[in-house]
Amino acid sequence: MWIEATLGAAFLAGLAGGAHCAAMCGGLVGIASGARARELSRLAWWRRALAYNAGRIFSYVAAGATIERPPQLTAKMPDYELWMCFFRDPANNLMALMCEKR
Repeated sequence: MWIEATLGAAFLAGLAGGAHCAAMCGGLVGIASGARARELSRLAWWRRALAYNAGRIFSYVAAGATIERPPQLTAKMPDYELWMCFFRDPANNLMALMCEKR
């Protein structure tokens, strides 16, 4: 019973996240990758993409995402290392990023 409820909640959270992304970023991505963007040189396209993503990351940081604990080695396995970083989102929820480094 719990697994069904968890999967249902995860599905609904994914739908809500998708709607948020489409509403907040969809127009900007559409403008950045529309018909006129195809006329740009490859270098100009990459500059525009980097500027857009840097602005997006900066806005999340400015909105209040704070690092709780810097990246640290969590486990050293025979074929990879597991690294984790903890941060708080603007609603003060504790979040984690995990990376396997081979």
